[in-house]
Amino acid sequence: MSNINQKAGYLKGLAEGCHLDEGQVRDRLLKGMVDLLGDMAEAVAELQETQNGDAREEAGRRETLADMVEFLRMLREDDDEDDEYDENDFCFSDEDEDDEDFDEDDNAGRHIRRR
Repeated sequence: MSNINQKAGYLKGLAEGCHLDEGQVRDRLLKGMVDLLGDMAEAVAELQETQNGDAREEAGRRETLADMVEFLRMLREDDDEDDEYDENDFCFSDEDEDDEDFDEDDNAGRHIRRR
């Protein structure tokens, strides 16, 4: 967009070099058009900067989202691995107290059901 600003500046310089008379309607019109062109060039440059900033922010959000998705996939994979156990591996029941024996190696005094 700096090319537009350069062209607007060039035209403004040409208009100033022509020594426009503020008393003439045509000269005021030409000067006003050149000023307007300069203002428009600046506005377009600002819009482009904003758009570039928005594009960078969007790229950052996309990267963050991709990282979050990857993290959630890893968590799901970890959960799937943790769920792979036999339900009979963890049988703690007080239903049959006759089958329970004290485990002497366990300092907490837990009972292990023997099958």
